[in-house]
Amino acid sequence: MASTPAVRVHNHILKRGSKNQSIPIYLELAAGGPKTDAAEGDFTIADAGEFAYYRDGATAAVDAANNATNALADGTLGTHVDGTLKVISAALMPGWYNLDLPDAALVRGAKWVAFLVKPDDTAVTEPVLIYIDLIRSIAH
Repeated sequence: MASTPAVRVHNHILKRGSKNQSIPIYLELAAGGPKTDAAEGDFTIADAGEFAYYRDGATAAVDAANNATNALADGTLGTHVDGTLKVISAALMPGWYNLDLPDAALVRGAKWVAFLVKPDDTAVTEPVLIYIDLIRSIAH
């Protein structure tokens, strides 16, 4: 019987209606240890339905990459583009990636949003669930 891969959960809090939000996520090899740009190549997702979200009050899940293939594009650190992913530093922070969230997922009125980042090969990298509480304001 095949084992079910573990799902890594990242919890975040963001303001409802926020734009150009990025979050760090950690990608791990199924065998353990970080997924690094240098050792395994850039993380890519090629299959439809592999980067999706569902938010409070929605009637269906949404293609979070917002493109024909539903693939996360290679991002650029410091420049926000919805639905992109970029290794932060393979040498200094192995396994950590910057994920640019789509603005449409963080709409006003929603109380939460959940994302699924599911790799094209679960033997290589574990799926990642991102749960975000959307609040009215953030006190500093």
